[in-house]
Amino acid sequence: MRVLLDTNIFIYREDDKVISNNLQSLLRTLSRLRTEILIHPLSIDELERDKDEEIKKIIISKVQSYALLESPPDPRKDTEFKENVNWKERGKNIEDNTLLYAIYKDAVDFLITEDKGIHKRAKNLDIDNRIFLIDDAREIFEKSARTPKITSPPALREDFVYNLDINDPIFEQLKKDYPGFDEWFKRISREGRKCWVYYREMIA
Repeated sequence: MRVLLDTNIFIYREDDKVISNNLQSLLRTLSRLRTEILIHPLSIDELERDKDEEIKKIIISKVQSYALLESPPDPRKDTEFKENVNWKERGKNIEDNTLLYAIYKDAVDFLITEDKGIHKRAKNLDIDNRIFLIDDAREIFEKSARTPKITSPPALREDFVYNLDINDPIFEQLKKDYPGFDEWFKRISREGRKCWVYYREMIA
């Protein structure tokens, strides 16, 4: 899942010097869901134009940990889209509508923004179900992150794959039957994948 963050979510309360609790909670949830969080290049350009050097430095430091949306779709030649969003050739209107266009063209799954104008225009494009305020996004994604607790059979224990010994004899036949098993095992270990394991003491 790919989620685009509008940088205004970091500055919607301009007196805040730290990320708000609800945003921190949302970002933790997105991390648990293994979400790719992206920032639009135009958002960085907008931040760079801020005349308040102290605020600019703080906000840019917060967003630099996220990847940029590469080669984002350009709305300037899409006449139908521009008519639906009341396009203007200058100012903040361009940045806001370009963020919308990334959703419109399915470059990402969702956009999170506190900009009410963006939410309003999203309804005209029929994509408002993919654009969320911070609190709405937190509620929706937290529901997705909740998994029902699975009760393990008495003899089994839940554990991380990286705690298994790939040289255990139990894996010998799998290595023979499935070429690339070692590489697959390493990959799912790095992903933090879990498994059910039956441990028993060896009889001498």
